[in-house]
Amino acid sequence: MLFAFYVLLWHLCPEISCKFHANCFFVMAVKLYLDTRRPLKDGTCPVKISVSANGRQFILSSGVCIRPENYSEGAVVTNREPQSAMKRAMIRSMIARAEGAVMAMQSDGSLKRLSLQEMRKRMKEEISGMDTEMKEKTFIGYLLEFSETKRSEGTKGVYRQTARKLAGFDPVCTFDSMDIRWLSAFDRWMAAKGVGTNTRGWHMRNIRAVFNYAIDEEMTTAYPFRKFKIAKQETPKRSLSVEQLRTLFAFEVEPHQVVYRDMFALTFYLIGINPVDLYALTDIKDGRIEYHRAKTGKLYSIRIEPEAQAIIDKYKGAELLLNIGERTQYKNFIHRQNIELKRIGEIERTGRGGKKVFAPLFPELSIYWARHTWATIAAECDVPDDVISQALGHSTTNATTAIYIKRSLAKIDEANRKVIDYVNRYSPM
Repeated sequence: MLFAFYVLLWHLCPEISCKFHANCFFVMAVKLYLDTRRPLKDGTCPVKISVSANGRQFILSSGVCIRPENYSEGAVVTNREPQSAMKRAMIRSMIARAEGAVMAMQSDGSLKRLSLQEMRKRMKEEISGMDTEMKEKTFIGYLLEFSETKRSEGTKGVYRQTARKLAGFDPVCTFDSMDIRWLSAFDRWMAAKGVGTNTRGWHMRNIRAVFNYAIDEEMTTAYPFRKFKIAKQETPKRSLSVEQLRTLFAFEVEPHQVVYRDMFALTFYLIGINPVDLYALTDIKDGRIEYHRAKTGKLYSIRIEPEAQAIIDKYKGAELLLNIGERTQYKNFIHRQNIELKRIGEIERTGRGGKKVFAPLFPELSIYWARHTWATIAAECDVPDDVISQALGHSTTNATTAIYIKRSLAKIDEANRKVIDYVNRYSPM
């Protein structure tokens, strides 16, 4: 009869655990709730643990914070929450450890003997031990720690994407558990979910970087990548030929597309500068822009050619070099730009409402093609490979060449002028 009551109670209220011990029945409740009274700066709220045993109750902090919109009753964390799988795993472990701690106290008689404060301290130590294990001893914890060593928020975000993938596959994986069989299983899991070859390789390289970091920091000696080969697939061409670029520059675009095409041209004239860096520029000094690339921290210095200056003058900002970053979030602008670049081409209106039907010139075009296009045309203009690499900020294994190019920017300036002249049909230098 008593057993039937326990089963019924468990089904009606699963967060309440009713336990038997030494022929004595007692009720223990471990409940989690979101404390929304004092949200943190990032909008998340702390998850609190309410523990009660035989009428004695206290509250503990879980160390987990979740956005209110991503949390529901029953400690359910939706997939929209960053690191949702990891947080769900932590919550499950907390409940299990809290229940185990109360059971242990019941077993050794301390449940009746300990004061409420002593019971809370013992429970807190149990939860804290789990928190340390989950955050510091899982691979995901190390990965997030490693991501914080990066300067760029974009790069940090790249590693967080890998953390989310890992959390969906194995949230408690460790350096020791991630052997070659584990890597192969993770790769197959991603493939089954439709993740492409190069994206899978990208996640694997992120994981490898964390292993290298951990080895350097003497956190582990494990290294499963000695035998595991990261797959790579040839990517489609992402550059325009010189004739295609001339067509793009000469095409009569829709009025609202002018700014997007202009920014593509400016990016090209500035040797494929990253949009993040372009829209953060503040001024021109001695005819050059100088900046540290957000992604790598490397210093760049690019001479402003007349074609670039004309576009800069057209969109000059009050505080920034360009008004793009002053009138909208640059990420929103880039998103819209990539949509409109793909639409540039002949437009036909059909039906009574005059619905637009696009016949795009380059359906895959995006702002990032400007960088690849500059490199492709520079090679066509017989610019040496080492100069192209240095202009794009790539490292070179030739130390003598690196020192030579660093000594003078003249080679890069000359290469850029040569490329622009070639595109604009002037006589190459």
